[in-house]
Amino acid sequence: YQLGWTAGLVDWRGALLAERTTLMEQIRFSDPRWRSLTEPVPFDLPALLDLLAQRDQAALTLFHRPGQVVAVLLQDGKCSVAAVPLGYETNAALDHYLGNLQSKTPKVEWFDPSPSLGLEARNLLPARLLAPALQSSGLIIVPHGPLHLLPWAALTFQSKRLFESCPVGIAPNLSCLLALQADWSAEPRAALIGAPDYSALANWETLHLAVDELLTIKGLYPSPPGIIDEVLMEQAATEYNFWRLAHHPDAPGNILHVSCHGTFVTGDPMNSGLLFTDGKVDATEIARRRLQYDEVILSACSTGRRPTEIRGVELTGDDIVGLPGALLEAGARSVLVSIPPAREDAAMEFMTIYHEYRSDGMTPTRALRATQVTMLANPLYPPHLWGGFTVYGYQ
Repeated sequence: YQLGWTAGLVDWRGALLAERTTLMEQIRFSDPRWRSLTEPVPFDLPALLDLLAQRDQAALTLFHRPGQVVAVLLQDGKCSVAAVPLGYETNAALDHYLGNLQSKTPKVEWFDPSPSLGLEARNLLPARLLAPALQSSGLIIVPHGPLHLLPWAALTFQSKRLFESCPVGIAPNLSCLLALQADWSAEPRAALIGAPDYSALANWETLHLAVDELLTIKGLYPSPPGIIDEVLMEQAATEYNFWRLAHHPDAPGNILHVSCHGTFVTGDPMNSGLLFTDGKVDATEIARRRLQYDEVILSACSTGRRPTEIRGVELTGDDIVGLPGALLEAGARSVLVSIPPAREDAAMEFMTIYHEYRSDGMTPTRALRATQVTMLANPLYPPHLWGGFTVYGYQ
């Protein structure tokens, strides 16, 4: 990133990536945590149904098949199954949305696919399952395949955004819901790092509002003791300080907020990462460590991206590969990310409002919904600028 590329460096990088691929395969077969990313994990269905019923919540797990989406609703102690056909127009709209995410010159209005592309929730979910699910106190959606890349909470159904009816969160699979439970603190503390100095990196622009974002968020948490350690910015936003903050003794039960550039590597998602002043922390490194924070917030573009295939191999499981999955594997119980790029001023506004609700003790999904409702009422920030912010987890 700092020195530029030479033929020798390109060859060396290729050799390292090949070696890394071999090591990753060894890790996958030797570490049981990794198998949960790509293989179905048994789960206790009666226990999950009971938990959802106790909390008046619903879960919709989806299966994307050629020509249809099959959905299973878990609600009120029972399971219901239905399917919705995927017609030509729906498939075309989905292809336009997915292709736009990877475009070098994307149409930003397409980041909000319901009004721009006509891709509504009813085109992807059976209405007879979705309607009762939205009457619950909270909905968890478990996507599948390319459906992982949709901003589910912002999709419209019966002329309303899903988040207008109830909080909407995302989970990688049903089996993890029991493991992701947490007792959320009524007075959370926050650790803040970001606004790296990118002056030595020719291809990366300075995040002009990141310092303001971090200092504004700092003011929302009573200090002391609301802020853990100190706000680490600019030259202090380094890999070393990220890991020092990640392993801070005051981390358990609290929030880690990172504001920086994110990288997404389509063919190698575990090489996607967070770019700091002196280098990158990638998803592989994160998944191999333990994080004590209950919640991680990534104020960085495209950190919620998930590939649909890797080196020609289609990813067909209901898993998330990349930064969100790595953070959950590392121990986080909730991860807030953005699937498409987010404009910097809109991201700052979104994050400020979100932390206002979190510092008051709201759980992440409820704080997300309150933020979405607040942003929707502000004409300065149309939904395509922030609708891709998504919470992975279960509250």
